[in-house]
Formats: sequence, structure tokens, C-alpha cells
Amino acid sequence: MPRHWKILYLFASHEGWLTEVKLLDLAADAPKAQVYQWVWVSSTRVVPLRFLSQATEPRQERQFHEAKLWFDDRRGELAWHNGDVVTLHVQAASTLPSVQRNLLKAHFEALSNDT
Repeated sequence: MPRHWKILYLFASHEGWLTEVKLLDLAADAPKAQVYQWVWVSSTRVVPLRFLSQATEPRQERQFHEAKLWFDDRRGELAWHNGDVVTLHVQAASTLPSVQRNLLKAHFEALSNDT
């Protein structure tokens, strides 16, 4: 079944794309962790990031089981817990390439089939 979703944040790097997606077709009382999902998208796969916490001052920060993210209105940095660090640049949601958009679509449709 096709999912309805919207990209809230999109960051690009040489290694891939990081995005926060809001699923629009869930029940109004669905847990925020299901509604809002952060994912790393490479040229071949989607890696979900499991949200732990966030801060907004002095800059936006998100903590995941797999990595830590900080960002402002132009750039950011994703520090994977294995030590790899990815420099990110803010992008318009419409700039996600079609290959990665199709990977996201398949990922969210698979989640729909799992429930």
C-alpha cells in the first residue's frame, strides 16, 4: 500500500543523504517515533536511525542509537558511533534524487507491510 510522507529536513553529503520524514497516513494518536523518522539514504540502501533525544539550544541536536547529529540552517554534522563523521549541507526537500526517493518509498511501504 502506498504511504503518504513528507520530507521535513534534508541534508546532503558526498556519502549520502540524511532526512527526517513525517508519515502522514498514521492515526492521530500514533507514537511520535513512528510519525517522525530520521533515515540515512545512500545510493543503494536506507538506514533508519533510532531516535533517543533532541535539543534546540544553542543549536539543533539529535541523539540516535547509531549516531549524533547537530545542524543549523545551512550545515550540520552526523557523527556515527563507530567514529565516522559526515559533513552535511542543508538541501531543499525537492532536491532528493529520484533513486533515493524511490528507496525511501520502498522502505516506508515495507514498514507498512510489517504492521
